[in-house]
Amino acid sequence: MEASELQSTVFDVFTTSREQGLMFAQVEDLPLDGRLVRIEGRDLVSFGSCSYLGLEMDPRIRAGVKDAVERYGTQFSASRAYLSAPPYRDIEESLSELFGSPTIVTSSTTLGHLGIIPVLCQERDAIILDQQVHHSVQLGATLARAVGCHVEMVRHGDTLDLEERIAALCKKHRAVWYCLDGVYSMYGDLPDVAVLKQLLDRYGQLHLYVDDAHGMSIAGRNGRGMHLSRMAPHPRMVVATSLNKAFAASGGCVVLPTEAMRDRVRLCASTLAFCGPIQPPMLGAIRASAAIHLSPEITRIQSELSDRVSLFNRELTERGLPLLAHGTPICFIKTGPLKLARALITRMMHEGFYVTVATYPAVPMKRSGLRISLTRHHRMEDLKSLAAALEHHYPLALDEVNMSREQVEGLFSYLDRIAEKQREKKLEALFEFAPPTELRAVKSGPAVRDEPKLTVTHARSIHELDAAEWDRMLGGRSNFDHRALAMLEQTFRGRAELESNWRFHYLVVREDGRPVAATFLTEALWKDDMLMRAEVSRKIEEKRAQDPYFLTSPALSMGCLLTEGDHLYLDRTGPWQQALTLLLDEAASIFQNGLNKLFLLRDLPGGDPELDSFLLEHGFVKMPVPSGHRRDLTSWSDEAGFLKTLGQRTRRRVRADVLDTQGLFTTRIYRHDGERPSAADFAHFHVLYQNVKSRKLRLNTFELPPDIFERLWETPGWEVQTLHLSPEAGGPADGRAVALGASYMNGKHSVALVCGTDGVQREVSVYRQLLWRTMLRAKELGMESLELGMDAEVEKARMGCEQVLQCAYVQLSDHFNAEIMGQVVQDVSLAPNSLAVKSLAKTG
Repeated sequence: MEASELQSTVFDVFTTSREQGLMFAQVEDLPLDGRLVRIEGRDLVSFGSCSYLGLEMDPRIRAGVKDAVERYGTQFSASRAYLSAPPYRDIEESLSELFGSPTIVTSSTTLGHLGIIPVLCQERDAIILDQQVHHSVQLGATLARAVGCHVEMVRHGDTLDLEERIAALCKKHRAVWYCLDGVYSMYGDLPDVAVLKQLLDRYGQLHLYVDDAHGMSIAGRNGRGMHLSRMAPHPRMVVATSLNKAFAASGGCVVLPTEAMRDRVRLCASTLAFCGPIQPPMLGAIRASAAIHLSPEITRIQSELSDRVSLFNRELTERGLPLLAHGTPICFIKTGPLKLARALITRMMHEGFYVTVATYPAVPMKRSGLRISLTRHHRMEDLKSLAAALEHHYPLALDEVNMSREQVEGLFSYLDRIAEKQREKKLEALFEFAPPTELRAVKSGPAVRDEPKLTVTHARSIHELDAAEWDRMLGGRSNFDHRALAMLEQTFRGRAELESNWRFHYLVVREDGRPVAATFLTEALWKDDMLMRAEVSRKIEEKRAQDPYFLTSPALSMGCLLTEGDHLYLDRTGPWQQALTLLLDEAASIFQNGLNKLFLLRDLPGGDPELDSFLLEHGFVKMPVPSGHRRDLTSWSDEAGFLKTLGQRTRRRVRADVLDTQGLFTTRIYRHDGERPSAADFAHFHVLYQNVKSRKLRLNTFELPPDIFERLWETPGWEVQTLHLSPEAGGPADGRAVALGASYMNGKHSVALVCGTDGVQREVSVYRQLLWRTMLRAKELGMESLELGMDAEVEKARMGCEQVLQCAYVQLSDHFNAEIMGQVVQDVSLAPNSLAVKSLAKTG
């Protein structure tokens, strides 16, 4: 997903959450006690604070703020490259004592990462990012990448893959830095420190960079943090942490193994030298909090928080609630799609509890949940009451959104199954041939009184469905009527090539026998960069030269890779929302029961806010796709009439480049009821197709199989038109085709989907001539419109085609490949001499 698309999706998710009062809420201006907040006139017990030890209300820290203001004023406005405010020296000495290692205070944890990571990790080094390491660490790695450091990512928790990458990178790089969190901020889980210790012992070039922002203070001697309570300081480990959260002050802190490293970071990290300092009031808070941490009292304070964490974990477990991880103040209750999280949070607010939602982009859209933060301010009764409320409302919320506990657990168990398959190197198992099963009808019981009763039919072959009914619903739209789908099934079932072995699913939802919603889906292997920029795909294809399945994913998609157009039948005069929910639920079962990473509803019409809102609630991310192209064939009857449909400047160019040169070309038509091409012809057709496919990286898909043109020729409705250029005009002496186009005729509509050229540069334009001959052929057959697919926008617009705006909706059960592709995008954007590198150099 491009940056602009991600921003648009985040905007939509956050806007909806804000409208429902779940995000961007404003606490009313009343004295705070750390336990209660008042929102819109209602007092709620707050479980949204990261001040886990509750020290923000401690009178000693408040007094430290007041004393610092009196002594030093509200600000000390000077860069630390020149002057540091008086408290800095004492603070860094106290923190070095607290951690038992040299420390540096930073204006914030994020600014610490941005300045320090590029100093530690340089052009001869490599960085491995844990998939879920905090985004601010990833930003620091991006800056290191800009100066030549190699950066890549490993799946969260996959220690086997981690070691494999460490071993490989150690052979090529001076140092390898593995960046991770001490406590992961959304799910509250912890890294496997036993494995980390083994890796440090095994690889002398390995270094750790740990962000322990959410672990600070809550554990460890003197509150040095969760990570350092589980893993002793190491000469090849740097720990960055926060003085905001449980420490109850401001800024960040970086713990370094040696004074020499501390001095280098202090002098060379740009954000330490040139960003604004922590101002005196909060320096006073840091100093006061450090004194508490260095006293025996911190053990008692930690114990009080630990008691609350243990009690709440026990309450949730005994009540059978789906807690993802144990042992930290961050408690994540699994909900899956955002609609369930919202329903449950709304119920909690009505019960008097404020809890937060963990949602996209911090977690995958289908792995949302309630994020409950525990602090010392909470009473034991608060924790028991919240657990009881969750136990009561969780099943009610499931019923409200028509989900089951098994569906939720399936969403969160998926990653374990994928990791196991990857470790066993069983990619081929993803697409073992499954024969069609018997037609299956599922009855949906009404979740709400008076809701219509609907049934969904799930077929594995188009032959199980009535051809007339299917064609009435979807057959006239494009190239997926009953007979075309029969050919696709025959062509793409049971093949040896993973990418050409598809599974087909047909879903029809009916009310009293009348169809309300219908579509067909395929499971197939997709290239993850299919809709990325061409330069990104080009970079990825370089890696696929060694690993053909690099950045590819099993995908469940509406339609298939050889169909285009709106694949969703939806009768909005009926109960379409309930019907579409039932259809999506059945599709979700297919999605979860396979090993699919991507679920895509594609080629839907743009500009449908009602459908946008509906699908967002069901956990889909909206993304634009390249426009389709349509040519009206009824507005002209001859060449002169065709030219009149074009703009004046375009008209002259088309006359010169296309109409005046058409006498140099001849065409041949191949269809099932006519001449059969020879074996050599079919082979040549595929070569022509490959010439275009290899250059068409804006829509980067796997190649169609070698026998595809033979299959198309055999199918009624499909025809192949070849274009031949006279040798005098630069055509081949043997008369072989210089281009081809494959089109499907459906009623009054023609759909042109596959083309090919010989790639030879000539004075005459073969591609433009192919567009023109495709239009002429469709008009000759009495077609009223011609669909010309995506891409080649300029050429198609020149020939009078109108753009068809469309969009897609996507769910990713696992964001890992998307994260890896983001790293590739950065490689492309931060290539030497790029504008991004020059800009970073100036700001650095």
